[in-house]
Amino acid sequence: MLKGTESRDYLQYLSLGAEIAAGLSIPILIGYYLDTRLDTSPWFLLLGALLGIGVLILTSIRLARKLGQDD
Repeated sequence: MLKGTESRDYLQYLSLGAEIAAGLSIPILIGYYLDTRLDTSPWFLLLGALLGIGVLILTSIRLARKLGQDD
């Protein structure tokens, strides 16, 4: 069983992985849904992919800043 700081580190990495996965996949899925409902394929899917990549870049910048402050 994990103890103390090991557990906290594990939860931080798990949270970061979930945030990255959700930040990339949710806009893509919303774009796909809008394309199927509005018959506008592939425009909303592409917009969702670009938005997801933007979220991924912002998350990476935020993580880099946080790691820079810890040093």
